[in-house]
Amino acid sequence: MVDVQTMGLIVQAIGVVGTLSAAMIAVRSYVNSNRRAQESRDRELETRQAQLFMQIFTLNCSQETADNWYKIFSADITDAQTFLRKTGMLGDLTDFDHELARALAYVWTHYDGMGLLAQKGLIDVELLTEMFSTEVIMMWEKLKPVTLEFRKKYPHAAENYEYLYNKMIEKNK
Repeated sequence: MVDVQTMGLIVQAIGVVGTLSAAMIAVRSYVNSNRRAQESRDRELETRQAQLFMQIFTLNCSQETADNWYKIFSADITDAQTFLRKTGMLGDLTDFDHELARALAYVWTHYDGMGLLAQKGLIDVELLTEMFSTEVIMMWEKLKPVTLEFRKKYPHAAENYEYLYNKMIEKNK
């Protein structure tokens, strides 16, 4: 027969084991719940990035983007100063070409925005590279002398576009 003191120790041990078991179950449940919540957040982030990419893709494939891209790409940029004067970017409107100015602003803003999203990690630069590297690289190389000339007055002009260009060159090696 077990005495009362031994019986008390057994009951106490069972209570401690029960409490530890409940704590282990609670911790495991908490960890699993956090894991599921993180997986859900990751899926949501991937979905939002895919939606953002599709918005960029749709805009990039639009007639307006194509028209502006070809307007700039076919322009004579042998002299960056003359080109910037035609676009009014230097404040001189003597030879102002409204369509060329609008096209330049559109292209710079479009690619600079893509570069900013990539730089901030809001969209995967590898995804942008796979889909858009040809036109981004071609246009940057066309506009580089103009951009460098423009930066004499506005030092941060198109810096996110240049970032995107550099990342795409790096990924295409």
